Parts: sequence; structure tokens; C-alpha cells
Amino acid sequence: MYAVIKTGGKQYKVAAGDYLKVEKLDGDVGSKVVIDKILMLADGDDVTIGSPLVDGAKVNATVLSHGKGDKVMIFKFSRRKHYRKTQGHRQSYTEIQIDDINGKGAAKKLLPNLRRQKKKQLKSLQLNQRLKSLQLRNQLQQKQNQQIRNKSWHIKKQVVVHETDATPSPND
Repeated sequence: MYAVIKTGGKQYKVAAGDYLKVEKLDGDVGSKVVIDKILMLADGDDVTIGSPLVDGAKVNATVLSHGKGDKVMIFKFSRRKHYRKTQGHRQSYTEIQIDDINGKGAAKKLLPNLRRQKKKQLKSLQLNQRLKSLQLRNQLQQKQNQQIRNKSWHIKKQVVVHETDATPSPND
């Protein structure tokens, strides 16, 4: 189960157990936050898309920490005008953990190790499918090469000899 939420002017795809950094939210460390701007909600094949929001859907999260991001330097410069201006900025953020989605996700909460295992299984399945497709392609290529070899390409050329008039001319 996952949801697409909107917070701080940005959209995030979240699932139960995810950690993410969002724009600064009000709330102390350890407090619960309810995000009610849900754009899309998916549970297996059941997908609900809001217009613009899904009614009654909520995402519950816990505030883990507050902080500031890396410093971004703003440098303005005009040549030949002796104008230089340097300014720095650090964006505030809140790190949250998604507890559950729509109040139902607590039972489907995945531990990070289980999520890694599922990703590894998915990658191995994709690699196996790729390997099978390459093997099938190789077998098809071998069959085509065998068919080409079986065809008789050595057709004897028929040599046509044109008989010319071999009588000597009277001037000789």
C-alpha cells in the first residue's frame, strides 16, 4: 500500500515505514503529525485518484527531527560595475517516519530489512527474465543460422558459351 501526499508544495510517494525529509512542519520531536492532503492512494490493484484530493484519506507520521539542509551560496556579479554580492541560505526541514496510511497500514508495516529483501527478490526476478529472453534470442539466432547453412547456396553456375562467327574475313 502506498500513497502520494502533498506537503510543503512538493509531492512524495510514501509507504508505511518510510523515512523522508519534508519542508519544516510544526510539531515537537516525537509528536504525531496527520497529513490529509492525499492525491492518490493505492492498495494492490485498487487505485484511488483524488480530484484533487482523496476524501477521508490520511497519512499518520511521527516527527523524528528538525534541521537545516546544506548551505546554498548565492553569488551575484556584474562585470565592470564593481558589484559583487554573496549570500547564503540553509533550508529548514523536518524528518518524519510514515506510521500508517489511512489508519489501515499498521498491520502492513514493513521493516527496512524486509523491504530490502523484497527489492533483492525483485531484482533477481528481473535478472532471470532478462537471462531467459537472451537465451531465447540466442536459440532463435542459432536456428536461423542452421536454416541458412542447410539451404543449398552452392548452385552451379551455368556457363553459356556464345559461339562467334569464326570464319575469317575475306580481307585477310
